[in-house]
Amino acid sequence: MEMRNIQKCNWFIERAAALEAAGVTQYRGWSEQPRPGWGKTEAERLIYGTAIVAWLVPALVVLLRHW
Repeated sequence: MEMRNIQKCNWFIERAAALEAAGVTQYRGWSEQPRPGWGKTEAERLIYGTAIVAWLVPALVVLLRHW
């Protein structure tokens, strides 16, 4: 669900940039705003990645003990 929201946000930013390129001044500056190096997307990847590892490590430990 969250990835879909990010896609929508990126779509709106792209549309605003296209309108700006077409001469619509209402959205001027949207495409020029600096994007931070550590944003929502990177934070989500870290959180979801950590959660997946947290679930997989105990399972791997149990499998390796019985193997």
